[in-house]
Formats: sequence, C-alpha cells, structure tokens
Amino acid sequence: MQFRLYEALAAGTIPVILKGHAAAGLAHVEVLGFKAIWVDSWREAPAAMLELLTNQTMQQELGLWQAHNSMQYARLMRMVRQMFAEAVCVMPAGASLTAGR
Repeated sequence: MQFRLYEALAAGTIPVILKGHAAAGLAHVEVLGFKAIWVDSWREAPAAMLELLTNQTMQQELGLWQAHNSMQYARLMRMVRQMFAEAVCVMPAGASLTAGR
C-alpha cells in the first residue's frame, strides 16, 4: 500500500488516504510534511474531492499543496539517495551525491 502513496507523490498528485489506514503505516505522510486528503471511506471520496474542486478558495490551496508535495518528494528522494549511497558505497570524505544540484 505504501508504494502506491509514493507513486502518487512521484506523479505530482495529492494522495487520497483512508483515515483508518493511518494506523496501518501511512501516518508518516503528515510526519514527512506531505499534504493529503483524508477520508473516512472510499464511498465518501468522490464527494469530498468534488467539494474541494468546486470551492474557488480550495482550488488555489490544492495548487499550493501539489507544489508543496512535489518539493517535499524531491527533497525526500535526495535524502534517500544520499543515505543509500552512504550505506553501500565508500565515499571520499566531503563527497556528496547532491553536490552541484
């Protein structure tokens, strides 16, 4: 289930998550600073999304959430690449995979 969350974030979308799934390992979404739409059931998801999309103020807010999530995802992936490289590669002191980016 978590890989779908990261697929959604990689695609630049705002994930829609069941509130009950927070206990099943998705609570870290908020801890990592991502914006998400939380619903009680999948049946209420279409109405919740329609309400957000028809609200002029929320349309602008959703655009900001999307940009925020894209930035957070890029930051997270840089951190993951760095941690992976440090775990499997011996890098010279002071070297960085993100240098020059």
